[in-house]
Amino acid sequence: MTQVLVVCKTDMKPGRCVGGLTLDKHEKIRLLTPDGYNQPTSTRFQVGDVWECRLDPRPAIKRPHTEDVRVLRAQHLRSLRDPKAFLLEILKQVPTGWLELFEGTMQLAPSGSAFVCERTGLPSYAHEFWRPELPLRRQTD
Repeated sequence: MTQVLVVCKTDMKPGRCVGGLTLDKHEKIRLLTPDGYNQPTSTRFQVGDVWECRLDPRPAIKRPHTEDVRVLRAQHLRSLRDPKAFLLEILKQVPTGWLELFEGTMQLAPSGSAFVCERTGLPSYAHEFWRPELPLRRQTD
């Protein structure tokens, strides 16, 4: 059994992509259903929750989703009051520019969206923690 901190939850089609960090080794993981799919939209996993999980690596892992694990069993242990402060403390990341993300494979579309693609090279992982070197500003259109 492994203790996992849920660090992100993203809408996907179908379901939710749920990212985690193992508390023993600080490994990034993506929490899939026992069948190897994204979590359902009704998932109980919430950002900041710590779960005790029985994990099994997803068979036939393909880049960039090398962090994929199937959650065979999970029990909620607690919720962190300040997961951001916890992550900043244990990860001790140096601020960097966005061009350094995902092993330098990020590209920028004319619309301003960032992406990676197989044609130009995929990173060896799909989740990354980042401390930007400049403040971010949210823009809602």
